[in-house]
Amino acid sequence: MVTRPFEMPSTHQWSFAAIREHDPVRADRLERASSADDVFEGVRASLAAAIAEEKWRLAVDHLTHEVPGVRAILQFPVNCDVFDAFFNSRCGYRANYWYDPACGLGAEARLISSMRELLRLLPTHLHARIVKVRFDQSSRVEVDIGRRSVGAEFLMHSLGSSLAKIFVCERPIRGTEGLMADLVQSLVDEAFRLVVPRWPKARAICPDPPSCWLDWKGAFIHGAEQFQPKHPTARAATLHRTGWT
Repeated sequence: MVTRPFEMPSTHQWSFAAIREHDPVRADRLERASSADDVFEGVRASLAAAIAEEKWRLAVDHLTHEVPGVRAILQFPVNCDVFDAFFNSRCGYRANYWYDPACGLGAEARLISSMRELLRLLPTHLHARIVKVRFDQSSRVEVDIGRRSVGAEFLMHSLGSSLAKIFVCERPIRGTEGLMADLVQSLVDEAFRLVVPRWPKARAICPDPPSCWLDWKGAFIHGAEQFQPKHPTARAATLHRTGWT
């Protein structure tokens, strides 16, 4: 995979004008973000702080009984400014995918590589929530059905995989059984428009602090096999085209 060097979009290609109408301080802060490395270091530092303060959440999920395999999901909080720069700035996560799918994949891989060693700071044996996934009229539904023990080797294998991915936290792990709330629609409805001509539906999602978390989802593991139901290149193409997964 040949990756073109990332070039930030121009103010015509990626504008904070709609944000500025309501929150000029936030717009100025996003304008100042100019380094993907700095943005991603903020995410890494947030994870390190979350592990040190034990403010992370862990789950495992599987698709169906017909598709064997299980993956790890690690959720961690980030400062709202870090979240905003990560998701909405001209040099952040989505901007890299906007520029080129391969560029986005490369940036995501660098971020995951930088976070991988932090997994060694977690306890050797952990309890994770078990998430059962089903599809209801094409909508994804996730249910917490209890907990199970997981080991550090599995976490490294799943979360450290080249198939792992990072995104906004859409369904928080609450630590109790039952239907998991889907935050996506409320986050989109409350967000200002991100003016990106290629992405007419783009929104500058930035949750309030209690919901300002990121998802680190690993590869599904089945024996020696690693996989994702949606291949990373297909996901990258969707992000490039629409700004969402």
